[in-house]
Amino acid sequence: MVGLLPDTLFFESIQLGLFFSPDTFFKSISMANDISNEFSEFFTNEPNVINLPPNAPIEIPRIIFEQPDFGQLNIGLLRADLIIKNSDEESWESYTLELGKRLSQFFVEKYRIRIQRIGLVLTCKFANNIPFEDVIKKYTSSERLTESEELELSWRRRLTLETLEVNVSVKNGGT
Repeated sequence: MVGLLPDTLFFESIQLGLFFSPDTFFKSISMANDISNEFSEFFTNEPNVINLPPNAPIEIPRIIFEQPDFGQLNIGLLRADLIIKNSDEESWESYTLELGKRLSQFFVEKYRIRIQRIGLVLTCKFANNIPFEDVIKKYTSSERLTESEELELSWRRRLTLETLEVNVSVKNGGT
């Protein structure tokens, strides 16, 4: 996959989203324990299991695994998000695919969770020495967009408000 990226883009992370059916239910403590056992080579830190009231929004993750040098796994009633950071290891592609496959099988086989959709997001950044005009010409020409369904443009600036540094995100021309 790295070979598919032009030399102007650098891979930062990959996010795999497994979207569950709306009737999904599981016991967070049991699942966190089972994931800790099954995926101990990836997540060695203790998981955060969040005890939420029954009427809490289903979008809120119930289980969070964080491994600073590897990535994160967030599991809620609607979806599981696996975020893997870029690694200098040449085998990151194969273990990303293997972990995604194993995680999907885990949910389906062990917890009988139906996965209705799978999403994949690559996060990349441009090389610092590339003029913005070149980026616009290369990635936003009308020929490249003819078969596209969506175009999203966003950027982030940092501001200092009194003594606090804040991020200002700008998306699709808004502020």
